[in-house]
Amino acid sequence: VNRSSLYQGNYSINIGITSNGGYEQVNITCDVVPILAVSENNFYFDESTDILSFVITNAGNGIMPWSIDASDNWIILSDNSGEITDDMMEVYVDVDQSGMDGGSYYSSIIIYSGDNQHEINVEMDVPLPPVLNVSTSDLHFSNDQSETSIYITNTGEGVLSWNITENISWLIISPESGTTTMEEDEITITIYNDNLSNGEYEESFSIISNGGSFDVTASMIVVNPIYEDFEDLSDWIEETEGWYNSGQIYSIPSECQQGDCAR
Repeated sequence: VNRSSLYQGNYSINIGITSNGGYEQVNITCDVVPILAVSENNFYFDESTDILSFVITNAGNGIMPWSIDASDNWIILSDNSGEITDDMMEVYVDVDQSGMDGGSYYSSIIIYSGDNQHEINVEMDVPLPPVLNVSTSDLHFSNDQSETSIYITNTGEGVLSWNITENISWLIISPESGTTTMEEDEITITIYNDNLSNGEYEESFSIISNGGSFDVTASMIVVNPIYEDFEDLSDWIEETEGWYNSGQIYSIPSECQQGDCAR
């Protein structure tokens, strides 16, 4: 009996046999019973999971119609229905995490065939968004300090992509961009004050990322050395709190007009 072209059910046929010895009738019956078989029971998806799949086969006989129902619309199926006999059907499963809040989601895929059904449990973890964290918002360079570091970390989940925008002539930042998941990124800040006049300097630069923005202020005081033997004080002006050179910002206390303390 060839059942490959028959759907589920009970089939009966009478066959008559005629001969020179008489006539006989034979009744032939057969049952066609497709049996649903599915290869998987559980699926887990996170941000790094590729497309998964399961295989539908007919462990019985005959033609087996099948259909699939996904409990949630974030589950994407390559096929939703079909028929198989003694072959197999591979169905691909993907998930759409766009616009979903971070957290764990649970759903199911149910495959039906007649009175048979098979459930695949689906779990999906949507990562929390990345969050930019910077070790400090203020950098102050002393007169003898030319380099320091700040540190960028991701206190959220996923990949944090960041870059630094600045236009400060006396500051060099390296590197100016990067990505981080759980590791700490070190940013080196170097100042160049050789050609700067005496005074206070303060500038800000911004760290822009897909997890927020952060401003860092860098400041320093430039004090260039002067050389004076104090044998001639004609260029200096005496005031109550000390002596001032008209071309400099330095002061010499009155008690230090003579001796080593004024050198």
